[in-house]
Amino acid sequence: MKIPVKHHYIPQVYLKYWENQNRKINYLELNNGTIELRNKNSIFYQKNLYAITLYEFYLLTEEEKQRFIEPLKKYKVFMNNKLLSEQEIIQNLSRYSTFEIKDSCNRRISKLQKQDLLEKILKCKHPKIEESFSRIESHWSNVVSYFENFRVKYYKYMLTKDNNELPKLDGMKEHLELLLNFVLATYTRNPFVIENKIRTAESTSLPKNIKREVLVNIVIDFLKGERFLFDVNKYDIHLIFAAEGEKFITCDNPVIFRPIEIENFSCTNIFWFPMSPKILIALSENSNNNRETILPYFVTDETIRELNRKIVENAVKAIVVNEQYSSFSIGEDRLLTIDNKN
Repeated sequence: MKIPVKHHYIPQVYLKYWENQNRKINYLELNNGTIELRNKNSIFYQKNLYAITLYEFYLLTEEEKQRFIEPLKKYKVFMNNKLLSEQEIIQNLSRYSTFEIKDSCNRRISKLQKQDLLEKILKCKHPKIEESFSRIESHWSNVVSYFENFRVKYYKYMLTKDNNELPKLDGMKEHLELLLNFVLATYTRNPFVIENKIRTAESTSLPKNIKREVLVNIVIDFLKGERFLFDVNKYDIHLIFAAEGEKFITCDNPVIFRPIEIENFSCTNIFWFPMSPKILIALSENSNNNRETILPYFVTDETIRELNRKIVENAVKAIVVNEQYSSFSIGEDRLLTIDNKN
């Protein structure tokens, strides 16, 4: 079985909402400003990002270690002429280079085969990361559909301007929790976020393997509920809906965590995330802690352009844009100029 080496830090289930009718994404690299059509599988990943190195093997439980050595189980493994048990293989995996491995016919495998076996072990995603992120991502389509339904209902309410109450949907609190869990996971798993925090804390750059270990530790602690890069419970939630004919963009670092003043907003939001081309979530400092009723905002084209510029400013290498735009101009200060299609 071929082991995938593309580990996406921006989930593909998230990016699909920016696909065109041919299931392609308008991808813009910031260093040259050109737009090209790409498959969502081909962007926003790092090879073996959530894989385990021998330095990180100790993070696994005994059961997980058994899963990782699965490629070796059909072979006989020797060290210092001693046949190793599965437990001894696990205990000595850091000394893999000294292993002598034989097949079922008692023939020693080649160096190339031995290296291939090691890659199969180490290039698997960490099971906690893979299983937990898969579970979080499995709810995303339902979450987006739920809030898109809310957006449509609220838009109709705004058009009629009658005396009816604001539209409500059952399950708002539950869907908000799923939404926040997805956003928090997206923020925590992003290597650019971790590297930026490392740079902020350290005056000197750290070796790549140390950065990887920091990333893996932080992500696993988050998935176990033991560490959070920020506490979403301290914030009120606001839904921002794009006006008809307008869309939000996204990028390789879509969670914006800094204060932004927006005209006609009753608060200063310090956390922003475009959940789809039509909906953006914002968080402000806690005032009422009520997550049953959410007051949404419909914003104008100029406000959407301003928020899209903030998304560009937060991007590291690339952004995902919409077909309604024909060209972008990004200056040295990352001021974004957008030209609409005629």
